[in-house]
Amino acid sequence: GSKYGNLSACFADAKHLTYLNLASNPQLQHLALQWDNSKSTQGLELNLSNCSRLTSLDLKITHLEWLGLAQCVSLRDVRIDSTAVRRLKHIQCKSCKSLQLLAIHSDCMQTVNLSGCNALNLDALFWDQNFLLQSLR
Repeated sequence: GSKYGNLSACFADAKHLTYLNLASNPQLQHLALQWDNSKSTQGLELNLSNCSRLTSLDLKITHLEWLGLAQCVSLRDVRIDSTAVRRLKHIQCKSCKSLQLLAIHSDCMQTVNLSGCNALNLDALFWDQNFLLQSLR
C-alpha cells in the first residue's frame, strides 16, 4: 500500500461524485487531495474515519462540505486551503487523540466535533484571531 496518497488525478473527471468513503484504510498515512469541481452544485462528503495510521491531511477540494475524521488516532495535522475550500460546513474529528493542528477556514462552518482531541492546543484554538473560531461566528 502507498504510504503517501495523492489521489487528485483519480477523481479529476468525477464530476458527479458526492460521497467518497476511504474510511478504515490501515495503509493510508498521508493524504493530499486537490480537486477543483467548483462548478458542481452538489457538495462532497469525504469520510476518512478510522484510518488509524493517517498522520497528516492536506485538502484543496472546492466542493467539500463534510469531512469525517473520527477515530483517526494518529492524525496530527489537518490543513485545508481556504482559497480552495469554500463550502465546508461540518467537521467530525471525534477521538483524534494525536491531533495538534487544525488549520481550517470556512465562511459557512456549522459543526465542529473535537471531543476526545486531547492533544489539541485549546489556547490556540480559542484565541480570538483563530480562523476556525472566526468561521463559527
